[in-house]
Amino acid sequence: MKLTKPSASLVTEFKWVQSQLPRAQPRKMFGYDALFVNGNMAIGLWQNTCVAKLSSVDQAELLARGAATPFAPNKDRVMTGWLELSEELAHDPEELLTWAERAVAHTATLPPKVRAQKTAGTTAQKAVAKKAVAKKNAPKRTRR
Repeated sequence: MKLTKPSASLVTEFKWVQSQLPRAQPRKMFGYDALFVNGNMAIGLWQNTCVAKLSSVDQAELLARGAATPFAPNKDRVMTGWLELSEELAHDPEELLTWAERAVAHTATLPPKVRAQKTAGTTAQKAVAKKAVAKKNAPKRTRR
C-alpha cells in the first residue's frame, strides 16, 4: 500500500491543534506529526486525515455519525481502540481540536509507556563479550 502525504492545510491545522494542547508532547510516528501523552500516542496525522485513540463511548459516537472508521493500516489488521477520522472532520480545525482533546484526555488515563533501557556498548563490543563468555563456558578439551 502506497502512503500519501497529508495536505499542507491539514499539517497547518494539526500544528494549530497541537499548540492548543500543551499537555501533549509532539513527536513523529511513521514520519507523520503526532501527539503523545506519557509515551502513548493519542492522535496523529495519517495520510490526508488523522487517527485517534479514543474511549469506547467516543468511538461509538463517531462511528454512529459516520465521521470515522476503524483504523486498519493494513487490510487484514484493524487496530483496536483506534479510529481513522473522516477527511471532513480532520479538515475542520474546531472539530479536530474537540476530538484531539478527547483523545489526549483518554490517553492520559492509560498506563505510561516505559521505554526499554539501552545497554551500554556497541554491537561489536557485545559480540566480543558474547564470544568470551561462550569460550569460558565451553567444555575443556583434553589431549590424549
